[in-house]
Formats: sequence, structure tokens, C-alpha cells
Amino acid sequence: MKDLINQWCQQGVISAAQEKRMLADLQERQKQRAQLRQVAIIATIGALMLGTGVILFIAANWQAFSVILKMGVLFAFTLGALWLGYHLAFQRQTYPTLGRALLFLSALLIGADIFLLAQLYHVQAGAASLVLLWLVAILPLLYIVPEANIAWLVSILWYVWIFNAVFSGHGALPERFVPVLMLSSAILLFAIGSLHQASERLALVARIVRLAGLKIMLIALFLLSFEGFSVLHQSVVQEFSRFGAGVFIGFAILAFALLDIAYIRMRRETSALETAVGTALLIAAGLLLFFPSRGSIYMWVFNIMLF
Repeated sequence: MKDLINQWCQQGVISAAQEKRMLADLQERQKQRAQLRQVAIIATIGALMLGTGVILFIAANWQAFSVILKMGVLFAFTLGALWLGYHLAFQRQTYPTLGRALLFLSALLIGADIFLLAQLYHVQAGAASLVLLWLVAILPLLYIVPEANIAWLVSILWYVWIFNAVFSGHGALPERFVPVLMLSSAILLFAIGSLHQASERLALVARIVRLAGLKIMLIALFLLSFEGFSVLHQSVVQEFSRFGAGVFIGFAILAFALLDIAYIRMRRETSALETAVGTALLIAAGLLLFFPSRGSIYMWVFNIMLF
């Protein structure tokens, strides 16, 4: 922006006095943004510490509290953080940063409530089921208040649920499927983010979800750059296809369609670049799953893509 202002002055569009004033205003605005980021970071850390304190308080007095009191305390903190956060951030708008931090705290406490209820009533549910319930419970909150912290939490819970569901319990898959599963789940997450990219209200959340998918894709490709992961035998891919190939094909087609629509509608250079990178990684994942190699071809290809 500074270069553009200097260029305007050199071209005679603005005077030297106007240039000086605009540069001063720009510097002040950048300073205010930096201060707001610091406040947001401190508020988020405070929300995490407060949530941890609530959980530790319940744990320390576990035997002394009755079941109703345990549930009441957690529900009161959860609903209180949710109401106060929404009130401060969107209704009164007096302390928006603090309000968003409290909304993030409420999303964390919802998970604590779910795990506490499962423990109190001895619900025979695995960790994957509880994480999925937590994910589903905070999704409406993400649509009502599209906040960046909640979007990152949803993305993390998505991967935690995927890996708990596939690699634990009866019928768990071996560890060699980790990179392939990372690619498939990241593609699905990227497609979901692309689906919401058209909404201006959800643009920030959609971009975070897309970036989360891209990062996991890159991590998977990094793992596949090692010979032990990249040399996938046909039998391994066939075993994987019994539970995931059909799903992968369906979501790959959906992802291609969404990426094509997103690329056409993107007006910002960064979004178009993300879409192009996502498309390239999607093609790489498809080649890996359905055209496995016994040699080191994928190791070389992925190294070229990464470096």
C-alpha cells in the first residue's frame, strides 16, 4: 500500500502533503491492527485457561459434588459463556474480542459437557463417537457465529474423529494407511470449505477450513516422499479400497466440481492460488490411490511438488 501511495504522488494524482497524511494514517491503522491481534491472542489464551480451570475445578471436587451439581456447574458455565460472548460480540458490540474468546470457550466446554455426561451415565461409547458428537454439536455455533478459532477447532476435531474411528477399536487399520487416509480426509475437508467459499458471510471460515485441508495434504505428501510410505503395493491399495475407494471417488468428483466453480468465482489472487494448489494435490491423491507404484516414482514426484 505504501508503494501504491508513493506511485500516486509521483504520478501527480495526490500532493506531497496528501501523501504524508495518507502514510501517517496507514501507519496508525497498522499499529491498531497489531494491537487488536495481541488482544485477540491474549483473550484466546485466557479463554483456554478459564476452560481448563473449570474442568480442573470439577475434577478436584469430583467426589464432593453430586451428579446434578456436576452437570449444573458445567452447563451453567457453558451457557453463560455462550450468552455473554454473543452479547458482547454481536449485540452490544462493546467488547467484540472478549466476546469471541468467550464463544470459543463455550465451544470447548460443550466438549467437556459431552465427555462428562458419558462418564456420569457410563455410556458405552468410544472416543470417536464422543468426538463426533462434539463436532456435530458445535457446527451450528460455527454457522451462527463464523469465528476463526471455532473453525480451527472444527477442523482439528474432524481429523481426530477420522483417526479415532479408523485406527482404534475392532477392525483397526495398520499404520501404513495413515498418509492415504490423511489425503482422503483432507480432500473432503477442502471440498467442504470450497462449498462455503461462495458465501460472503462464511468466507473467513471457509478459507480456514480450506487451509486446514491443504496443510494436511502437504503433510501426507511429505510422508509419501519417504520410500517406506511411497512404495505402496497393490494389495495395500485394494485393502484400503474396501472401505474408502467409493467414498473417495464420490468426494473427488464433488471436490473437482466445487474447485472448478470456486476458481471461476474467485476474484482474489490468494484464493485462486489455493484452489489451483488444492486441485494439483487432489490429482496427486487420485493417482496414488488408483495407480499405485512398486517403484520410487511417487517419492520423486512428491519431492518435486514439495520443493
